[in-house]
Amino acid sequence: MNAPRPNRSRLLFLLLATVFGLMLPASHAGEVVIQLIGDSTVKRYNDANPKRGWGQFLSLSFAPDVRIVNQAVLGKSSKSYQSDERWQLLREAGADYWFIQFGHNDSNRGEHRKTDPSGEFPRNLRTFIAAAREAGAKPVLVTPPPRRRFLPEGGLTRELEPYIAAMKQVGTEESVPVLDLNARASALFLELGEEGSVELMAPDDRSHFSEKGARVMAGFVAQEIRTHIPVLAAHLTPQP
Repeated sequence: MNAPRPNRSRLLFLLLATVFGLMLPASHAGEVVIQLIGDSTVKRYNDANPKRGWGQFLSLSFAPDVRIVNQAVLGKSSKSYQSDERWQLLREAGADYWFIQFGHNDSNRGEHRKTDPSGEFPRNLRTFIAAAREAGAKPVLVTPPPRRRFLPEGGLTRELEPYIAAMKQVGTEESVPVLDLNARASALFLELGEEGSVELMAPDDRSHFSEKGARVMAGFVAQEIRTHIPVLAAHLTPQP
């Protein structure tokens, strides 16, 4: 009897997963896995980089039975993330939740990543939602945190507002929780003002966080989970 031939697609997946660091360790009984999908405001940075993403610190709000897998990538939008090899692997990696945050790079120039907030952006969000559900995961949308750019007349710049509105509409239509990180972070920036909010950001940067800022943003995400995802909130550590 001939030996069974190896599944070439599976072998390719294992090879690419090893290269891109996408393999999730085997789940333990009762463990909850949250996969973070987004841009540089979410991603994990090494110690030599002064920037920090809020995804680096989200685990601090959870009990040990929750594992955070940070798949956020520098410079990606809802469009360009889907052209990355990582996107093809996410659907086989396995997770209980997909937290999806885009908007920063969707609002930037560049045909390879810019999207229309009234057309392509919401369509892309629906693609992520469908992929999460096909993979057996619960999708969750997270609104992008604001850039620390103050207007002369007061308030913050509004370039992200159409993307946030589109995300909320998609969330309503698809019955997906929307964690409004933008609203909480914007309120804090306005409360602290131009000078008072400097310490929340990486040096000479108005989009990326310092460690202090990233920890604050992760705390805001945890607060939103308490409000909008009661089942997952049961795994959060008690508030001080």
